[in-house]
Amino acid sequence: MSEHQDESEQAGALGPPRRRGWRMAAWVARIAIAGAILALIIRKCDMAAFQGAFARVRLGWFGLSLAAFMGYFVVWAIRYGALLKTYSVASPFWWRLRAVLTANCATMALPGGWSGDVVRYMGGRRRRMPALPVFSVIVLEKVVTFWAWCVLPLLAAGFVWGDTMVRWSAALFASMAAAGIACFAARTFIFAMLRRAMTAIRLAGLCEKLNRLNDALDHSRSKKRLWAISVLQTFIFEILICLAAYLAGVSAGLAVHPAHYVFMIALVYFINTVPVTPGGIGVREGIIVGYLLHLGVAREIGLVYGILILAMNMLAVLVGAIVFAARGIE
Repeated sequence: MSEHQDESEQAGALGPPRRRGWRMAAWVARIAIAGAILALIIRKCDMAAFQGAFARVRLGWFGLSLAAFMGYFVVWAIRYGALLKTYSVASPFWWRLRAVLTANCATMALPGGWSGDVVRYMGGRRRRMPALPVFSVIVLEKVVTFWAWCVLPLLAAGFVWGDTMVRWSAALFASMAAAGIACFAARTFIFAMLRRAMTAIRLAGLCEKLNRLNDALDHSRSKKRLWAISVLQTFIFEILICLAAYLAGVSAGLAVHPAHYVFMIALVYFINTVPVTPGGIGVREGIIVGYLLHLGVAREIGLVYGILILAMNMLAVLVGAIVFAARGIE
């Protein structure tokens, strides 16, 4: 009897067979899209020129790029702790570092662009952290990171303002930043409208959770010092990402202004929030090659640079996979 019960519980946890089938089909479709984009890019490249560009990669610079990229996870873990502290939730640094590395792996490996956030939430709950603070911190991270990725390109725009794409991108980022600030400032009104809609369709439980989330966000806003520290840390880890991208460009032999890396990485970040392909594979390389073509860089060198960025991400995913294999979702 107990064996049958265990089997039924496992089946229930995995979900109905039809739902699992749809998920698998979506996963296969996303992999096919990634493969098709990469194949299209490679098809338009001169393989001899690509091999020559790849042979000229300077591994020392790529090692520095990888070190800067891994430093990003360290700063992310520090920021995670600072935000948890606003809710009086203590957490060890090494646990937070393992959590963000595992989340990064999940975002790349699992269907859906928010899977890493789900893994982090589950990890917090397994440490018996209160559900609402953990969820609120993840929401606040999204808000701060979104705003910072809008502002950082605007700060870099002055160095390359003569470029037409930069001017259009700067206008887009400015409008997104303004819209994000307006939505966050008006969240009480937005939540009130959502509560009315949910009450009308008799979702009282979800309505109560929205009330608690709004209260938690108001509580965190009162901690101005920690908010300032979190914003500063966000800029630091975004600068580390851009530094890693710049060092990878030096490794690939690119000769473009450093400000262009900020715009390129910001575009990759926003487009990859839509989970078109697993971990943005293919989409990221397409954006990189297209942006560098606009700057006059040969497609073959752009593809080499895209592969270096992909390798950097995959190495970070490998570290997260090792952590997950050793410790699971903590």
